[in-house]
Amino acid sequence: MGTANEDSRTIGPLVLTARVNPARGDATVTAALNGVAIAMQRLTLAQPSLSLDVKAGASSATGSVTLDLQAPPLISSVEADVTATSAGTVTPYRGAVITWTAEADPVFAEFTQVINGELSAHTVVRGAAANIVQFQFVSGSTPIATLTATQFSPQQAFPSKIQGGDVSIDSGAKITLTIPTTLQPGMLFLQATITTATTPPTQIAASMAEWSLPPPPDN
Repeated sequence: MGTANEDSRTIGPLVLTARVNPARGDATVTAALNGVAIAMQRLTLAQPSLSLDVKAGASSATGSVTLDLQAPPLISSVEADVTATSAGTVTPYRGAVITWTAEADPVFAEFTQVINGELSAHTVVRGAAANIVQFQFVSGSTPIATLTATQFSPQQAFPSKIQGGDVSIDSGAKITLTIPTTLQPGMLFLQATITTATTPPTQIAASMAEWSLPPPPDN
């Protein structure tokens, strides 16, 4: 039984429960042995697997649980390849714990960079190749402007002046995406002129985020 975003699978004494976020492309997996939770991990594009090698009394479980992300309309899933044992009875299972259709490109990583006391930058890296970046200026806790850069449109600029509280950002503030490769990490670079109530116009030219390629999928 389960909801649209949560389901479980019973394998002998082992119960695997997975709760997914289709908008982010991640899943939180809990493993319980004889009714006692023995492992929990959030599976993501960057950390897609949970390994099990646990024992409780006469029961044990070994194997792995893996996040398998697919672009819509293909089906994503959390896949288990486990063996559970209880009092000499061995129960293997290889198959899905839960399936769903993704609502967006999966989140690979998130970064928050403080620019000054009143302004920060929030960067979300998405996609199986970690090559889609959503960038936000945040004043306090309020997003005030957003841009998206991709492998095919790596440089983007804010066309107008941005105002948020006591912070103003001159028009033309620019982000530049360098996609990750096997030879170099990915990076998002910001160029902007920022003014606050207590500081004069200040030019910023700095990296807001840096990341490496996702691990290759297991064959």
